[in-house]
Amino acid sequence: MDTNTRNKANSTGLGPKRIAVAIVLGLLMFTACTSIDCPMNNSVMLKMVFKGDVTTLTDTLTITAIRTGAEDTIVYYKGVNISSVSVPMSYSRDVDSYRLTFKTADDVETEDVIEIKKTNEPAFTSVDCSPAYYHTLTEVSTTNNRLEQVTINNSKVNTDATQEHLYLYLRP
Repeated sequence: MDTNTRNKANSTGLGPKRIAVAIVLGLLMFTACTSIDCPMNNSVMLKMVFKGDVTTLTDTLTITAIRTGAEDTIVYYKGVNISSVSVPMSYSRDVDSYRLTFKTADDVETEDVIEIKKTNEPAFTSVDCSPAYYHTLTEVSTTNNRLEQVTINNSKVNTDATQEHLYLYLRP
């Protein structure tokens, strides 16, 4: 075989070295695209803690997010013997409203509505991670049926699940 024929054969065929380089490059590209550092706990939850004379709720509690122009959504269902509860917040609304329904052992229901004014800050991790919005609570108000008072303890709501954001004071 002459030199020209040998060069043509090598230039048109995939030699073992070229195949190995292609495989290594492919693996490097694949692993580079899949090593995304999305947080394991990407949920932004508002934590409400019972304070004052009643720190453990013996009534049954259901919390509904009130959605103007949409169907209300139950975000916490029939909790009993609880001292705190965490609920999700909306991404873009400036005011979130929650209906707290307290039900005694005698089936007597009492409802209160908590309205929370807040700011919404997008928290970007990666385009491949689910979206998250952090919030700053600016004002809170409530009806005063079963709730005596609601105060802001920590106004920054983010992915830190240990933070207590609202203190709820119940009538004894």
